[in-house]
Amino acid sequence: MAKKLTSDEEFKNMAKHNVLKQLQALGEDKGEENLDTMKERLRIMEQTCHFCKHSYLVFMVSCLYDEAAFYSDMEYEEITGDKISVQALVEAPEIYILARSSSDHEQLSYIETRRECLDEISNKLHTNSGLPINDVIFHGDSPSRQYECGQQKGGHYYCSVCGSKAGRVYEDLHSINCGQYEVLGFEPLHDIGKHIENIFIELPEHLPRTEAAKLKAVLEICIGEKETKKTFNYRCALVLTANQVRGKVNSEAQLLLDTLVEIQQIAYYDFTISLGTTQCYVEELLNRIISGRSSNVEEQEQVFNTINNITRTTSSYHASHITGNVFIRLEAEKKMKAYQTPETDKQEAHLTKLASTLPCFGNTTILQEMMVTSSSVWQAHSERISDFLLAGKDVWWEQCENGDITFNDGKGSSKSHTEGPLVHHFRLSNFKSEETYLKQCWNMCLKEKRLIPAVKLRIEDKNGNLVLESLDDEQDSADGEADKGDSDGTFQRKEI
Repeated sequence: MAKKLTSDEEFKNMAKHNVLKQLQALGEDKGEENLDTMKERLRIMEQTCHFCKHSYLVFMVSCLYDEAAFYSDMEYEEITGDKISVQALVEAPEIYILARSSSDHEQLSYIETRRECLDEISNKLHTNSGLPINDVIFHGDSPSRQYECGQQKGGHYYCSVCGSKAGRVYEDLHSINCGQYEVLGFEPLHDIGKHIENIFIELPEHLPRTEAAKLKAVLEICIGEKETKKTFNYRCALVLTANQVRGKVNSEAQLLLDTLVEIQQIAYYDFTISLGTTQCYVEELLNRIISGRSSNVEEQEQVFNTINNITRTTSSYHASHITGNVFIRLEAEKKMKAYQTPETDKQEAHLTKLASTLPCFGNTTILQEMMVTSSSVWQAHSERISDFLLAGKDVWWEQCENGDITFNDGKGSSKSHTEGPLVHHFRLSNFKSEETYLKQCWNMCLKEKRLIPAVKLRIEDKNGNLVLESLDDEQDSADGEADKGDSDGTFQRKEI
């Protein structure tokens, strides 16, 4: 034992020269002091321990669900007789590294281990029956996005734990078997939760006093009494609030809440209904090749909480005891949970029950006024869904008599058409190829003079100049820059 264990009796009988010697060694000799005072100061210093808290770094990995590699829920039920979510089973996170790390500098010490693991991904694994399995690194979670995007730890370098300059990233990633690695632009747990929280804080400040009071009263009942507010709590509160304030706040505030409810629903879709079903409404590239549930890190966050609880209730807090204790007890809890319904499934079932009380929102309608006053924003969105526009009018979208545009993306609408487009998947596609594909579809819409739901477009001519093309037969009253189009549908161009 390294701790000094001098008793009070020993301090009382300690000779003056020994007391003075120890105080001088500690640099605590103050000169003119009587013996009792020196003994008391020495006793207090020896019997006082100062603790330094050290945090722990946790890396987790999970396998993405792919219907080409895993059974569907129905197939699994036919084989085993058990009705479960196969996606939830496959994507359950596993701890990869649990290590003591109280600073960014200490994280560097684990780079070598991570690099070795990445290099070994190319080694072929085999199932018990001898079938080969190929492993591919696809994406990280939301908290690491800012490292990955270079938003922290230095602008032109993606993160503090590698020396890859942003311009060489694809070359370097291929060298460590991460050529298909993606930086997600959206992740439900953190993005949705924080956005809902921000809306709850800001919205009452933009409403009339009577409406704001009603909204605050509902929010207080829905979430105000909870000390720890998780994303799940905010999601439940959003659904309840959107339902309870209906008719009590103005239509714009209600539309904001309803829209956020729809976005939340899309963001948490599982694989069976996510890919290709909501792209007319959501332009996020992520939803084109991977389901929202696969990009969600809710279960990883729950593992963090479990680790904290295990450490707090069963650990001696000694550094040599924490790591081994966590691994053993996590494995025990994992085996116990195998006989229970996953917490995420319980949460989604509860939210689905709450959402069943909401009205059917129907198809998405874009006002003609918005297409005029925010034409550049609308064009940017149109380019993101250009493969749906390529299918033509009255397939995925329709034009109302008043000029508004309606997308057939509501409940009950067809989720596929023979006119296309084809659904893409992360097994054969990535964000870069998807960007290229959408650009090609947009250029084809322009080249073939496909009908585009827009009033005017900004397009580069053959000389590289940006020109404004009016698609309306009447003079654009928004800024007066577009010329009147011909009645036969040809474009009139004006350089801008």
